[in-house]
Amino acid sequence: MYIIIYIVSQFSIGYLEFLQLYLSSHGSGMIAS
Repeated sequence: MYIIIYIVSQFSIGYLEFLQLYLSSHGSGMIAS
């Protein structure tokens, strides 16, 4: 059970990092904090 939580958390962290890189590289400052 815990392995599923680990995989999901790792995936969501990787997705957020990818999304941040994608937004910064494309220069759309809609989610600029």
